Amino acid sequence: MTPLYWSLVGIFLLMLVLGNRERINRFINRIDARIQAKHAADERDRTDPLAHFYITVAEIDARTPHPDPNHPGAARYTWMGEVFSDWESAGEARRAHVLAEARRFYLEIDGRVALNASARRTRDHLRMIEGGKKDG
Repeated sequence: MTPLYWSLVGIFLLMLVLGNRERINRFINRIDARIQAKHAADERDRTDPLAHFYITVAEIDARTPHPDPNHPGAARYTWMGEVFSDWESAGEARRAHVLAEARRFYLEIDGRVALNASARRTRDHLRMIEGGKKDG
């Protein structure tokens, strides 16, 4: 390719960039705003002791199905086999289920941590006994 060809391509690209400068700047600013918002949310999560709980509830909420109307225009809603007279009661039952699942999750974690701590204490105790027998 000749240098004239590449010069024309370069001039064309420069005209495109300069002509769309505002669009490009808006695009870059939107990306930058998203990144800054993400960093701010991460910082809030780092300093908030309940952030893990909020994230857990949000994950369980995303996996839990919403109440279904029995048929279009119906005043009755079904959720988990129960029939509710209005959307609010069905939503409250769903929300109570989500919070119960989150509590169950944390109780399970507490149980596992306690089991691990108990196992460590038992293991340490057995090592101490075995060490005492070898010395005696």
